Amino acid sequence: MNTVSKHSEFQSLIKTSSPPKKTLLVWDGECGFCKYWITKWEMITDNKHIDLRPYQEVAKDFPDLDEKLFKKAVRLITPEGIVYSGASAAFKSLELGGATHLPMSWYNQNPTFAELTEWLYEKVADNRPFLHDVSHFFLGENPKKICPSVWVWAGLGAVIGGTLAIRLGRKK
Repeated sequence: MNTVSKHSEFQSLIKTSSPPKKTLLVWDGECGFCKYWITKWEMITDNKHIDLRPYQEVAKDFPDLDEKLFKKAVRLITPEGIVYSGASAAFKSLELGGATHLPMSWYNQNPTFAELTEWLYEKVADNRPFLHDVSHFFLGENPKKICPSVWVWAGLGAVIGGTLAIRLGRKK
């Protein structure tokens, strides 16, 4: 594993010596929150350009990447061997999957946005079981079902934001 470049102030990109033939989004297959949101991700991205696979199936294909990396955050691995992590992996997969280029563009151009989104990603990752329950409460058990109301999304954001604020306040 080699550090390729400083992607932002907060994250250096790394490079694997055994890149996939097709861009690969690697996630935790034992995480209910991850399974739920990967299903939603599949609905908004073009799977012709990106494979989505749990790290439990593919970690062995990347012997130079420590399995701890896959447990910590989602990874996007390109055919060039570049490994994105966390928020940047999510944004790059949206861009490459044809959904939108805006978050990745903002991430690359605005250090404050990059810092905030990586911080939020870390907080979500630290609270995945709870946020899985919140997702089910607001969006239903079936991640393929389209949410009919913007108010549900607003409520979800308020609950997540409030909960994270409370949890962060307690940790200080």
